[in-house]
Amino acid sequence: MRQQWSSFKANDILLGDKAFCNYLDLRTFKDRSVGSVLSLAQPKPFTVANVIKVLGGRDLLIQWQKPKKSRDAAYSEGQWKALPEQLTLRQINVVVSQPGFRGLFFILSPRCWIR
Repeated sequence: MRQQWSSFKANDILLGDKAFCNYLDLRTFKDRSVGSVLSLAQPKPFTVANVIKVLGGRDLLIQWQKPKKSRDAAYSEGQWKALPEQLTLRQINVVVSQPGFRGLFFILSPRCWIR
């Protein structure tokens, strides 16, 4: 997917699954003014300290702390160190009551905070 970064223009919105929800990609898209709506493999654990604001019952503005070390060999240590220590994201929990379906947590980049 990183080979396709250049195809995204300002104000585009990336709609992706859990494979796209990582620290480097979220920051890169933010820097390019590309919005993103992504599902999480698992909800990121957060504490009261991580929550900036409760926007609704299952709608939170959160701080995502930079992981301590890179687990992705696709970029350099220098690129990793250049990333900010935290990202501000909107996390929405979508509850689905249909049997056989499951609820999802979504992360929205700041470009997608339509409120």
